[in-house]
Amino acid sequence: MLEKRQEIFARLEATVWPETQDLELLHRVLGERARLLSEASALGDLAQVVELCRRGDLPETSRRTLRSLLDEARGVATRVLTRDHDLRALLVARREGVEEALATAAQGRRAIRGYAPCVPRRPAHLKESA
Repeated sequence: MLEKRQEIFARLEATVWPETQDLELLHRVLGERARLLSEASALGDLAQVVELCRRGDLPETSRRTLRSLLDEARGVATRVLTRDHDLRALLVARREGVEEALATAAQGRRAIRGYAPCVPRRPAHLKESA
């Protein structure tokens, strides 16, 4: 169970996040991550493993191996969470940038429409005849 969980977290850690604005690619990456996290959740709670380490039922070498695996899994999980937090901040900044650009464009359109009635019409005698 612990080895499988480590494998899943290693795959999560190896996830390459798209640096582009390609939303389709981002959705695929997020979908794969959601699948991996569901797979990790299905493996059960690590509390059983922690309890095994605390109890004296296992030989010392096995407990050391389990502790080492738990420490490694904790490290990978921490790195994944840190990267996810950083990515979330990046995505929020991108979204805010797009929102700002859209608001600016909307203001520009409103300003242009505001001036439209002020544009003088061409006098009838200057219009081209068909």
